[in-house]
Amino acid sequence: MTYSIDFRRQALLIKEQDQLSFEATAKRFGVGQSSTSRLG
Repeated sequence: MTYSIDFRRQALLIKEQDQLSFEATAKRFGVGQSSTSRLG
């Protein structure tokens, strides 16, 4: 699945601000871990 640019930016912003791992970011946004690792 392809996520919008807005979603990607928001997810990366939260990841950086909260110092989350890709796994924690995935759980927070309800997506698969591989999806978040492709964001950055």
